[in-house]
Amino acid sequence: MQKAGLAPKGDNGYLQTFTVREGKEPGEATRLSINNDKFTPGEQFVPLPFSAEKAAKGEVLPDVKEPDNIWLIDVQDMELNPHAPPLPQYQRKAAEAAKEGASGVIFFNGKEDIQSIANWLDENPKQLAIPAIWVNGAISKKLKSDDANGFQINLEVAFKAAKRTGTNVIGYIDNGAPKTIILGAHYDHLGYGEDHNSLSTGEKAIHNGADDNASGTAALLELGRQLKSARFRNNNFILVAFSGEELGLFGSKYFTAHAPISMAQVNFMINMDMVGPPGRRQRITGGRHRHLTAMDRHPGRISPGRAEAQLRLFGCRPLRSYLLLPGTDTGTVFLHRYAQRLSQTQ
Repeated sequence: MQKAGLAPKGDNGYLQTFTVREGKEPGEATRLSINNDKFTPGEQFVPLPFSAEKAAKGEVLPDVKEPDNIWLIDVQDMELNPHAPPLPQYQRKAAEAAKEGASGVIFFNGKEDIQSIANWLDENPKQLAIPAIWVNGAISKKLKSDDANGFQINLEVAFKAAKRTGTNVIGYIDNGAPKTIILGAHYDHLGYGEDHNSLSTGEKAIHNGADDNASGTAALLELGRQLKSARFRNNNFILVAFSGEELGLFGSKYFTAHAPISMAQVNFMINMDMVGPPGRRQRITGGRHRHLTAMDRHPGRISPGRAEAQLRLFGCRPLRSYLLLPGTDTGTVFLHRYAQRLSQTQ
């Protein structure tokens, strides 16, 4: 953006940093071993947010709950209320076990995925007097095995503070106009898949996200370069590269709540997401936001000719050889061999 001549419009130069989450995560001392098998916190088991930071060990027999020993609690036997949040129900069950003398609890055979349980660590419930952990399906299978005679279990829970941030990158073209057009594209992808949102089952490797969304980011930067040198002066332009989209639109939500200009001055927004692959049927998607209005309010597959006609209704003039259409985070349009540079939109 700086090379293209865009002015910085973030809180710190071009950057706008925001908090994705604040909570806790398993500390270095967190461990679980069953017989001779050791397991990894955050991947195979998760300490629950109400757990005490303590250790517990014992020889545990299946279906036997004795004082001063670790209790194995089958989640399927808990009769969870599907209409109530699960975390308080887990906490009540663990509190009952502590009251009856358990030295620790292991919840197994739950239907939740490990990322959902890890998200509970952002909560801050009252801490119990005993350690409590949740284990994944593989460990659950081991604990409920029909031929299991007993388990030598050794566990410990420790926490450390966790804060995760993201950073939007914001550039500005000031034409001295009363209205501003926002151009956006998210530049985050899946990292190494550490948030358990990858479909890959292979080795740990960087997810480059060429389509989702290096394509949109490249289009954003190219539009910025062209608009800076263009003669279009009826609107100002804000270009935003969003972070945190894959985790839940964190960057765009923060930008909307902390925009560097008044949202009342915004004409419309164009968002570019997965605009790269040629030959794929695309669709135009739009809608209304309490601040922003997309160009097309009728989602559906359209022809390039109709798309061009739609844009002309909004005062957009197609230039050069391809046309870039507006959309949303869930369905941005890119019609191959067409692009549209923003013209004198009224």
